[in-house]
Amino acid sequence: MESIKQHELNHQEKKKISLYSIGVNLTLALIKIFGGLISGSAVLLADGIHSLSDLAASLSVYVGIVISNKKYELFPQGLYKVENLVALVSSFAIFFAGYEIAKDVLFGEPTPMDNLPVALIVLGLTVAITWGYSRWEKQKAIELNSPSLLADAEHVKADFYTALVVLVGVFAQYFGYPLIEKLAVVIVIYFIFHSGFEILKEAIKVLLDASLDHESIDKIRQIVTQTPQVVSINALSGRNAGSYKFVQLDLTLQSDSLREAHELAHEIEKKIKAQMPFVERVVIHYEPATPQESDEKRLYTDKRDEGYREYILQAPSITVYDDLARFLGTKADGVITVEYLEIVKMAGHSCATVAGAYLCALKGLQALYPDTLPKRGEIRVELARKPREENAGVVASVLSEITGATDDLGFGGIPTGEYNRRDLLHFGAPIDHDILFTRLDTGEGVGVDFRPGRLVEPMKILLSAIGPDATPESRASFPDRFQEMVETLFAHADEVIDLHPLPKAS
Repeated sequence: MESIKQHELNHQEKKKISLYSIGVNLTLALIKIFGGLISGSAVLLADGIHSLSDLAASLSVYVGIVISNKKYELFPQGLYKVENLVALVSSFAIFFAGYEIAKDVLFGEPTPMDNLPVALIVLGLTVAITWGYSRWEKQKAIELNSPSLLADAEHVKADFYTALVVLVGVFAQYFGYPLIEKLAVVIVIYFIFHSGFEILKEAIKVLLDASLDHESIDKIRQIVTQTPQVVSINALSGRNAGSYKFVQLDLTLQSDSLREAHELAHEIEKKIKAQMPFVERVVIHYEPATPQESDEKRLYTDKRDEGYREYILQAPSITVYDDLARFLGTKADGVITVEYLEIVKMAGHSCATVAGAYLCALKGLQALYPDTLPKRGEIRVELARKPREENAGVVASVLSEITGATDDLGFGGIPTGEYNRRDLLHFGAPIDHDILFTRLDTGEGVGVDFRPGRLVEPMKILLSAIGPDATPESRASFPDRFQEMVETLFAHADEVIDLHPLPKAS
């Protein structure tokens, strides 16, 4: 019920914004036409008439949004793609706007100005309104995942560019430099046609049922594999329609009854919808694992479990995308899941230091990549500690295993220079936190601090086994108490890990 309610709220919000666009374009058309008549500027008058076509485009966006939410028996999958169809039409309107600018400015005759102040006031208002409104509408379009509103925002931005060209042309003509106007329009037309092409491309992809983007597929895969009863993902696909995503899954489930399998599928659907915005429908085809598949999974699990504490096996995993693994064919989709058990095997033990480093990576990468998989090899890792200071080397080894970041001894990349992992790990960094993770693609960072002393006292437990007051009893119980201490850190990770998101590096 909540999903239906949110769907309706989003639809009402989109309708409201499209009505704002109609009002904005009507206002712009009127002030340009009257401004052109009063100032005697033919180019301003022509731009006002052009704004009337923008008004028609905004009306089509409103109609498209209204129609896309209708339900008809003839269209059981909904009419969501009407939004993409409107976006397609809007892209051609943007192309036409670029053509009109080129025709008027590059090949038209310059016109004298009778009232320059009026023209400048009108153009100043046009620039301010189109710049502010296009930015606001684009932000709302992204929030609502609306292709038609995004197209309309780009259309309004095209008007902003148009106003700049007219403004430059007015000044250039006034001071006797008409060539400047023609040079400016060439640059502006490029940006207009680029915006139109991007909208056209995305609209066609959706109308032809292109696959969901790579990040969305990876996110769905990550959510599904977190369910232990999923033996395998046989097929995973998805498509867009308007603002919404449609997902199809074919799973093999380890289940003893059809009812249990149905409940598992329902839980997986709920998880996907809860963790991914704008998923309208998840269709899951499932089949039970064969006895051989179940036995193989149990055998693997049994071997893996031997001798290890339960918390080590149940610790949350970290899933990353490694493009090098995909390129070399190691993992076809490049998606790698790192288990805490693997880190324990690498280190040879589980302690507060190893667990703390793992939890810092887990929480830090979740904060740094909230909507997509972390990209292994594209993350800079900085440690405040120096190499030989307080187990910094152990922490660095754990973080390197997860992120791929190394110092000057790591993988240097292929001959083209791609996939270089060196110089991504730094000790003794001038930072205010224990660890700083930074995305190389966006420059965003997150500082992470590990504070185990809020809950446990590792040194006190260690001294109970090796200190001067150690007793045979305290030494005998030490392994259990020590591992219970580490288990406590995993159980209360949010209490010992502090996250400090940082702005993009300049």
